[in-house]
Amino acid sequence: MADYKEIKGKTIQTTSSDVSDDAAGQVWYNSTSGTFKSVVAGAAWSSSAPLINAYRAREGGFGTQTAAVVSGGYPPNVAVTEEYNGSGWSAGNNMNTARQGGRGSGTQTAGVYAAGRVFPTPSNATEEYDGTSWTSVNPTNTARLVPGVTGSGPQTATAIFGGEVNPSTVTNETENYDGTSWTVSGNLPSPAYVADGLGTQTAGLAMGNVAAEYDGSTWTAANNLTTFRSGGGAAGIQTSGLYFGGNIPGFTTATENYDGTSWSNSPATLGTARNALSGMGTSSAALAAAGDQPGGNNLTEEYNFSASVITAAAWASGGNLVTGVNSGGGAGTQTAALSFGGSTGSPSGGSKTDATNEYDGSTWTSGGNLAGGASYATTGSGTQTAGLHFNGSDPGSIFSDTTEEYNGSAWTSVNPMNTGRQYATGFGIQTASIGAGGYEPPSNPSNKSEEYDGTSWATGPLLNVSAFSRCGVGTVSAGFVVGQRPPNSGSAATEDWNGTAWTAGNNLFYTVRSAAGSGIQTNAIIAGGLNPGAIANTARYDGTNWSTAPSLGEARATSAAGGQAPSTASIVFGGGASPPFNSTEEFTGETSALNVKTLTTS
Repeated sequence: MADYKEIKGKTIQTTSSDVSDDAAGQVWYNSTSGTFKSVVAGAAWSSSAPLINAYRAREGGFGTQTAAVVSGGYPPNVAVTEEYNGSGWSAGNNMNTARQGGRGSGTQTAGVYAAGRVFPTPSNATEEYDGTSWTSVNPTNTARLVPGVTGSGPQTATAIFGGEVNPSTVTNETENYDGTSWTVSGNLPSPAYVADGLGTQTAGLAMGNVAAEYDGSTWTAANNLTTFRSGGGAAGIQTSGLYFGGNIPGFTTATENYDGTSWSNSPATLGTARNALSGMGTSSAALAAAGDQPGGNNLTEEYNFSASVITAAAWASGGNLVTGVNSGGGAGTQTAALSFGGSTGSPSGGSKTDATNEYDGSTWTSGGNLAGGASYATTGSGTQTAGLHFNGSDPGSIFSDTTEEYNGSAWTSVNPMNTGRQYATGFGIQTASIGAGGYEPPSNPSNKSEEYDGTSWATGPLLNVSAFSRCGVGTVSAGFVVGQRPPNSGSAATEDWNGTAWTAGNNLFYTVRSAAGSGIQTNAIIAGGLNPGAIANTARYDGTNWSTAPSLGEARATSAAGGQAPSTASIVFGGGASPPFNSTEEFTGETSALNVKTLTTS
């Protein structure tokens, strides 16, 4: 009888701790716990950042789990395109023909989207996507609301099949695309309206109310799904497929695997049952996006079959502030944060406070009070042991030029700003900070910026737009501001700072004011704010483009953040309410850990 070494080509190792590398199937003996261990591969769905828009009938997604595209949708005809980078969605350019229910194939930089419905009329429009723009190309021969497509094929070799030609006619026709024109090919075994597909043009698979395999010219009968349904998402190839969600009737979370012959139920299920969703990727790394719940949604889930357990990025509750505040200042990191000033009463600034709170990653405790007294609509930068507080509405001044430094226990007044203001934004460290925008006397939005060198403030270049209540992130040599500009409403405007000048950046995909942010210019996160009411939105910035991120647990505005925290470990606290929040939320980026199991005889 063969032993482990003969089977695996290696012996069972003895270690004092579990292995940390990818060792799926490897067995070892943990001498500390006195147990045999192994890494076991498994399947699971996990939540990811939401789409920007919640539309129905967005079945035409294509690409991979880390580089995907969805476009179109309902109601009633949508041209909007969104791109996924493996962690969040960003806005792309619109299609030329707004529609719903079309089907896509290819990659994020070379895709094709065909047919669908310009409600209520079936469409034969075809467009190609180059990663930036859509180009109209030769149409399909038959206008149809398409149920199926071989979605793993390249832009230059895909196929569509079945569909509704008009409300009373369903077709069994198949068309092949060669990168230039569509040609009619072999018919499905039967007309299909509620069928879906996966695979390539020469090795495709249809499932739903018809089960068949395609070789590029001919369809042959195949085994049915374990549970009949339609409108699900599909990923993979003909010999290794995945099908998830759909309508039984009744929306389902079920996932099934195809091995080239038969379907089998997967232990992994979607987190949310839905129909009419987009599926992309492979049978071991798939993406499920959007869907009908009923009604449109912007949900995103990732499927992985691997030796690692993936925990999705998410916000979680932290410790409570000693006293809730809004429009206060913040500094530091997730495990060493600083909160100071603000209002303990109404969001309009009643009951201003001079209190400081320090956070150790679990508990907030009182620190030294501000030296100049209570301060509202103030700004902060730096760290918990080297913090900076500037501007705001102090007890004796509506527009304050106050600057104070914190040493970890006490605040000290230092040289003031050149222009008194409130609702400015700031970023940097105690010895190198930027203060920008805000309100200055008598009540004018400001376009002024100033730079602090640890001793005094120097007048800097003007912002392109006078604004207040913006969110700022970065360093003295590379940062940005985003959000509010007059009138008193949110803005999507972004301005980048390169150390010498402000330049217009790409707009955020929603309007916001009074958000909280942390990170660096090329890897930042902002959360919450007004739009015009309090929102839970979170967004990432890579220095050029904005993308979605998991939402806060509760909508909040005029919160503060630990601006020195990295984007994968952000922290926000307080926020505008009456009384204001004392709650804290902490962000943890996606993590992956080996799925280590203890071997037993049972």
